[in-house]
This record gives sequence, structure tokens and C-alpha cells, in this order.
Amino acid sequence: MLDINREKNIPTAFSTLILLICAVLLRQIYLAKRSTRFSGYWRGLSIIFFGMGLDECLIIHEHISVFLDPLTHNRGAFYYSWVVLGLLFVLVFVASYAHFIVRLSTKTRRRFLIAGAVYLFGVLGMELISGYYISGHGLDNRPTLALLNGIEETAEMLGISLFIRALLMYLKAEIPVHSSRS
Repeated sequence: MLDINREKNIPTAFSTLILLICAVLLRQIYLAKRSTRFSGYWRGLSIIFFGMGLDECLIIHEHISVFLDPLTHNRGAFYYSWVVLGLLFVLVFVASYAHFIVRLSTKTRRRFLIAGAVYLFGVLGMELISGYYISGHGLDNRPTLALLNGIEETAEMLGISLFIRALLMYLKAEIPVHSSRS
């Protein structure tokens, strides 16, 4: 139930929840900024994070691996074949959102990039490292695999937590709060 090395447990539920919190915060920003030039980016981010939350809960990426395994042959860093799609998604995302990211304030951009780097280190970087390790050493060394998985999951959760903080700080700085006091 608490084992981060398995799916459908409390850590997975927590990861799903924080991804969905990001989706909600991003939607709030979109609603507040919908008449601005970059509103579509905020909406897109909200949809992306909602999808990431669903994927975390339903482990869609692992089901997709069945179709990708013949391409990677489950060898080396691509032992987990879904990372190919993950890397492709990151490339498309960066190409699509670079214009938006550079238009953010320096503080917001820095916070978003740090959160994204920590998250991507966990979700893709550690998955590539784990795949490489498993490909060379097999699944027998449980302590090493637990350590690799622990680093992966911790980096993912930390990255998303940093992003939530960045979004809250953005909301506080950029979105006016309307008081209902009379």
C-alpha cells in the first residue's frame, strides 16, 4: 500500500492528486487570463496536466509500451519503451511552448524551468537510468532497484510540488483577487 515501487498505492494516489491540483490551478490561470494573448497556452497546460494525472492513475504509458517494445527490444536505457514517446512529447512540448516560456517573468520562468527539470529528471531521466541498469544486471538486485525507483518517484513528486508552488506564486503576483467586502 505504501510501496513506491508498485502502482495503485498511496504514493500513486498522491502523485495523481498533485498533478490534478496543477491542472486546476492552470485552469484558474487560464480563466483569469482568457482574454490575453497567451491564454491558449494556459489552457493547454491545464489539459496536459489533467492527462498526466489520468496517466499516473491508469498507468496508460505502461499499456502503450506493449506496442513500442518491438521497436526498442527492451534493451539498454530503453528497457521501458514508453520513454521513447515521453522524450518525443518533451521535444514537441518545448518546441510548442518555448515562445510562451520566454515571455514569462524571469522569476516565474526560473521556477517553472526548475520544477520541470526536477520532474523530468525523475520521470524520464531515472527511468532511462533504471532501464539501463536492469538491462545490464537484471531484476535480482532489489535494494538497488528500490533505490533507483525511490529517487525516481521522489524527483517526480518534488518537481510537481515545486510547480504547484510556482503556480501559487504566479497566481498571487499576477491574478488580482476581487474582494466581496461591501
